Amino acid sequence: MAKHTNLRGMFNYPNGRNIREEHNPAKINQWVTVFLNWADHKYNDEELMDLVVARINARDGIISSQPVHHDVKWCLSLRVPGYWNPSDVSIAAAARVIAQWHKSEMRHAGMKINRRYLFRGNNRRRKRQFGKEGTPLPYTASPIKLLWSDLSLFISKIWALPGIFLPLYITRTRELDEFYPSFRNGATVLIHIFLVVYQLAFLLSLPIMLVCMIPGLWILIYLVIAFTTNYAIVMLMLNGFQRVLVSQIPVAERPGHERERWLYINGIAAGHHWVQMNIDQLSYTFGRKVTAVHNRTAGIVFDLIECLIQRDFSYATDDIRRSYALVKEALLNPECDKVVLLLHSQGGIEGGLVLDWLLDELPHDLLRHLEVYTFGNAANHFNNPRWTKLASPQRISRPDIVHEFGQSIGHIEHYANAGDIVALGGVLHFVDVPNRYMGRLFVRPNSGHLFNMHYLGNMFALGPDMKVLDSNPFMDMEVEPWATAGINGYDGPPHRVRYQPTIARDEAFLPTALSLQRSQTNGVDRVLRVKDFSRLWQYRNGGCPKEIEAQHDNDTHE
Repeated sequence: MAKHTNLRGMFNYPNGRNIREEHNPAKINQWVTVFLNWADHKYNDEELMDLVVARINARDGIISSQPVHHDVKWCLSLRVPGYWNPSDVSIAAAARVIAQWHKSEMRHAGMKINRRYLFRGNNRRRKRQFGKEGTPLPYTASPIKLLWSDLSLFISKIWALPGIFLPLYITRTRELDEFYPSFRNGATVLIHIFLVVYQLAFLLSLPIMLVCMIPGLWILIYLVIAFTTNYAIVMLMLNGFQRVLVSQIPVAERPGHERERWLYINGIAAGHHWVQMNIDQLSYTFGRKVTAVHNRTAGIVFDLIECLIQRDFSYATDDIRRSYALVKEALLNPECDKVVLLLHSQGGIEGGLVLDWLLDELPHDLLRHLEVYTFGNAANHFNNPRWTKLASPQRISRPDIVHEFGQSIGHIEHYANAGDIVALGGVLHFVDVPNRYMGRLFVRPNSGHLFNMHYLGNMFALGPDMKVLDSNPFMDMEVEPWATAGINGYDGPPHRVRYQPTIARDEAFLPTALSLQRSQTNGVDRVLRVKDFSRLWQYRNGGCPKEIEAQHDNDTHE
């Protein structure tokens, strides 16, 4: 028997009558939900409904089978009765008519929005999700508290530590994989093993020296010798002295690629050799020249300490400053139409700080040319604020187009392996905190943290000709789009995926997914897969997203 609920609605009349929200799963009803910013509370009720109409027109919302605004703050759900033809276009059109009717009732009958509930400070979903472990600290909290929280988080995820290297599959590795059996890779692994032992022994010796009351001068000399030795090993045997690397493989770039800039920031434990392999495989995968800002390794243990300093103290190391300068220079270059920033592991922390600086200094009409794609992201936040500009009433030419709005950064996607301890302590831990981790998230139900071997090799698998195959198990995973899904950075339940979780949230309006699904062949809905949602997938083998190709064709004909 269907469960019947009768919820108090968001709209009230002056006489106290409330438009209640009846929900019965046995009946066909759809709800269109539009998400708002906290800053939108300054608008009056009629202006809010104008904003709702504009966002519905822009396909900026979600469709669900029940109202979302009781579980998620700062959003408004409008019921579309079941007698409307249940297609994505008709549901959105009906929701627009209903929003305009509410505005009319506000103007002529005094209807009011329950603003106190709409812009409330907490929501029940957050309490359900974080009630046991506690809500993660905001990334602007005390650095000492953040450091303690991160150490506790690492201990709680220690079970996933072997997943950094597993699965190995040495016999199936390719020449560009980090664990491919070659002299350079073998030497790199042995050096890192030595450095782990050396650095742990050094850290453990410090409290022993204090307990033994060794004179301070001798401790200082010991520190200088230890750090100098470590620096000499990593610089001479792993890093080299080149800070900016460029992919070395020949690429036949297509028209328009000369107006793009592809940049990469590597993660921990990556010396010159591995970073060069990373950008070479990226170049094979996407058919472009790729430039890397080398985030030099200091050894795994010291790299982890540096991650904590960057993440908890927001400290910008030299590679962060260098990356910021390159990205900003490309965005300000009038001959560059697109900047693509690729980040892995610790590079996600550094890229997040770069975005914070860019958002402080550059307008959104420049930032919209930036696209960011992360793999195994270790950052504790990823910003992409929404902007809204009210249209002047005297300039409105169409009653259904009222406001301009969008996200500052053009596009953000995150890719993560479910058993990767770095992703578990980064993107997968913070993504469900409202407005904390902006962008679309794809989760592969496997372990592994190495960039070429575990991420690119499985998500963008190359064939014998070094071209990306048209199919692979991850991109072919089926996605169920009818679940309620949150907009980019907003709180919302995840997409449902058959068998394993793949997409955790989606910034696009769900009717876009429905339009894909309803590309009918003999009246049968097409199954949606990961590749239908991944924008980065469209760049493979030198390709471009469809709207860019269309724009390029128009420019050519003109």
